[in-house]
Amino acid sequence: MNFSEYINISKLIARSLIKNLVVEERNELDNWLKEDPSHKQLIENIVNQENWERRDENIKLLDKILIWENINNQIRMVKEKPIFPIKKAIQYAAAIIIPLAMIYGGWYLYKEIPIKQNNQMAQIRPGKSKARLTLGNGQVVELGKNDTILSTKDENIKIEIDTGKVEYKKDGLPRLKKEIHKIEVPRGGEMFLTLSDGTKVWLNSETELKFPAVFTEKERRVYLKGEALFDVAKDATHPFIVIASGINVTALGTKFNISAYPDDEFLHATLVEGKVVVNEEISGKSQSVILEPSQQAYINKSNTQELIIQKVNTDIYTSWAEGRFIFKNESLELILNKLSRWYNVDVFYDDFEVIHSKFSGKMPRFENCETILKLMEKTNSVKFETTEKTILVKSAK
Repeated sequence: MNFSEYINISKLIARSLIKNLVVEERNELDNWLKEDPSHKQLIENIVNQENWERRDENIKLLDKILIWENINNQIRMVKEKPIFPIKKAIQYAAAIIIPLAMIYGGWYLYKEIPIKQNNQMAQIRPGKSKARLTLGNGQVVELGKNDTILSTKDENIKIEIDTGKVEYKKDGLPRLKKEIHKIEVPRGGEMFLTLSDGTKVWLNSETELKFPAVFTEKERRVYLKGEALFDVAKDATHPFIVIASGINVTALGTKFNISAYPDDEFLHATLVEGKVVVNEEISGKSQSVILEPSQQAYINKSNTQELIIQKVNTDIYTSWAEGRFIFKNESLELILNKLSRWYNVDVFYDDFEVIHSKFSGKMPRFENCETILKLMEKTNSVKFETTEKTILVKSAK
């Protein structure tokens, strides 16, 4: 088993444990389990509670880390006590990769990855416009490749597809039957969507949005997994409601960003302009808040689960839709999550102490990853070894 297959199976097992597999992934995992009896035994070992303590001791080897520097080399590093997401780390690193390493060749398998030496970094390209559109009749259209125009007979809707955007336009009166469409943006992708009511939606990497081809009911409801920026068309008689993983956001005409990835430890809604009502569905307390511009509703899913309102710089949370990354005193884990989704890479480290830092900076979103890494190395605090799909982070001290 090569390293890419090793990482892929690790992810499939992790997603299966948190019940986040799509049909294609479930089929791939089932086929892998049938290949060898030891594969099924591996799953049983993973869920065996007696193995947790041993895995905790080795988790430092495989945690993910990243250091950041902005384009002008203006860096502010704040040393803080690390906040380490043990639950997620156990799910993805200790529970998956370490047992696999035991079967496929030892604790230090990651050292066998072919690494570019002499400071010659592999080219890791940024993401691009790509997604998959599934129509109500089950037809699947790959987005980001060719321009085309589709029409749906049931809804009298015309769908114009350009390289980086999808636009829904009404083509006559809609029928009573409601047709639900779905857009799935993979890691390393993004997509711009205009809904039939004129609402504009920027979809970030690893994001799914379900929506009616035409809004025909009193409420305009859409369903989100991941991150999206909404610029809602005004309609005072038809509220626009985003139902995400743990929160619902209701607006009449406004602009806001929602980050609600199922595997993140937090979720938040950030208001740019207008007014929204945010309701959370995690704590069981039915917490609800009204946001004013430049306010954010934030909830930690694994901690207190309190819905917190805080004043923020909205550019930090919406800049991704404008082709930029902005980080301000942000933890390495959060930075890593964003970059790994956009560049579609897996990042490992061999020095746990590096995770103690927080960073601020700015960077164009469409730079190749090695450009960012070389800037980081100028801090003389970290160095990197890379392949096209992996980054190993080491302390430079």
